[in-house]
Amino acid sequence: MRIILICLIVILNLNFNTFAKDEISITDEEILKYSCSSCHSLNIVYQQRLNEERWKEIILLMYDENGMTKLDKKYEDRLIKYLSKNYNY
Repeated sequence: MRIILICLIVILNLNFNTFAKDEISITDEEILKYSCSSCHSLNIVYQQRLNEERWKEIILLMYDENGMTKLDKKYEDRLIKYLSKNYNY
């Protein structure tokens, strides 16, 4: 139980500290890395070919069903645009 609590604190702290940097210095790839790889391999993301609307649905699903830390709207929009540009069909 103690280990799980420590891991949660580290993950949440990592997410908040990552986005505390100046917005301009955060790349879209960093948003992807820090938002998604704390729960699963990025290979799952890389193999997808989804349009913008479907990526948005996936992000909302991650919030609702998988406990992903909710991003600020500006980072969420950037992540969705990045995913739909680079991992689309």
